[in-house]
Amino acid sequence: MHAINLSGLRPTRGYTLIEVLVSVLIIGIISSLAMVDIGANDATTRLDRAAQAIVAAGRYARMQNMGHGQTSGTSFQPTDAYGLQFDTSANTIKVYHATWNSGTNAWSLPGTTMANSLLAGGSYVINLKTDPAYAGVTIAAVQMTGTADTSPNTSSPYYCQYRPFGDTFNAGSNGALITLSYGGKTCTITIPAVGDPQEN
Repeated sequence: MHAINLSGLRPTRGYTLIEVLVSVLIIGIISSLAMVDIGANDATTRLDRAAQAIVAAGRYARMQNMGHGQTSGTSFQPTDAYGLQFDTSANTIKVYHATWNSGTNAWSLPGTTMANSLLAGGSYVINLKTDPAYAGVTIAAVQMTGTADTSPNTSSPYYCQYRPFGDTFNAGSNGALITLSYGGKTCTITIPAVGDPQEN
């Protein structure tokens, strides 16, 4: 058996308090930078989710309007229509179905909310206040070009309604613009005079 010579080994030295504090400080700085980046990504993700939900709702309303075989009266006034309602107070976007009242020459706004079994409550309402996927996103502004048939669209709730051929009642050459906001960031959705909504 060989004897182990311990004379050449040095005792191990521990970390000083200053070294530990500097290490903790460096870890803290790196963590805070990562948190800022995560926060920015979260804002972009939430805004994009909300914008895509609005784009999908607009496409659905437009397709419903173009595809359900609606009829027109003697004045070629459509008897019913589908559209989007933007309520900046409630922070909601609703897909609705409205009918034309020939007696009053007015649409039955706010209309009937469309059903959607995939959303909470079974109605096609995008609630930016209560849905965790969009929590914190707000409708910052709604700009309508022109007016709806019977509503000036100068205050909330705003209505963007489609005609039988897929054009909007309220959108002129520049269309409608919806601005969403979250965490200091914004994004916009354009509803053109003719065509599907799109995120900018």
